[in-house]
Amino acid sequence: MNRRQNTKQKAREYPSNQDEIQTLQAIAKSLLILDSLALKTLKYKGDAEDAEKFEKLTKDYVDRIENDPLRNLRFTLRVSRFVRDLRLSDLLDLISRPVRTTYYWDTIYLRVNACYEAKDEEDSGYFTDDPPQMRRMEEVQKLDWHVRDADDKSYAGEKILQLKAMLGKLDGALAIACEYLGDEHKPLANWDTTDQQ
Repeated sequence: MNRRQNTKQKAREYPSNQDEIQTLQAIAKSLLILDSLALKTLKYKGDAEDAEKFEKLTKDYVDRIENDPLRNLRFTLRVSRFVRDLRLSDLLDLISRPVRTTYYWDTIYLRVNACYEAKDEEDSGYFTDDPPQMRRMEEVQKLDWHVRDADDKSYAGEKILQLKAMLGKLDGALAIACEYLGDEHKPLANWDTTDQQ
């Protein structure tokens, strides 16, 4: 089935929640890009065992993205193509992964907190993306924006609330990174489970 037929089929399967699917696709895209950034950090700043564990955790999705027939496209475009083909159940599974293991959260935390040592990264030539510290911060901010949007619209229920809690825990690391870089700190979602909707 080609991509256009698949999109039409999904529209028939879920006629009333296309906006929800698009919002969840945006969240999934940010998480997959963060996967890639986190793995880079583990390979260069972590140890081999941690990198191997994280690679196994993300392998199913990463392999499918890397095997895109249009593999010459930029990684972010291949991620977009990949998430557009996911069924709703697959999207929900993907966005629930960060809260199923603290290991995933720890690797994202490491990546964001590495901004504090950004000068060392650039001097050593570990990263080729330009500038590395800003890319990781921007992806976390994008994820935060999409999660807030999903929460405002009551999409994906408890899974979104769990992602908000994860982002709240990441906020301290992001604040340190922003201070180091002289960038404005925009607080991430800080979900308080005692709040009433």
